[in-house]
Amino acid sequence: MNPVRLNDFTGKVVLISVTPSVDTAVCDLQAKRFNKMAIELSEDVVVLNVSMDLPFALSRWCAATGSDQIRSKL
Repeated sequence: MNPVRLNDFTGKVVLISVTPSVDTAVCDLQAKRFNKMAIELSEDVVVLNVSMDLPFALSRWCAATGSDQIRSKL
């Protein structure tokens, strides 16, 4: 629940995915797809998922889907 700024990732490529809520079918598919793609990217790439979901909902979703490659932030 800390603020995140793009300059926190200086020197890296930042890929941003926006999902209003991971509890909707389309956003769930999108976030899963970005998580899967992130596995194939180099260490120089950071994938951020911007969502209106609360951190607790995002943690639950990540645990339920095994998504550990994207960083979910409000």
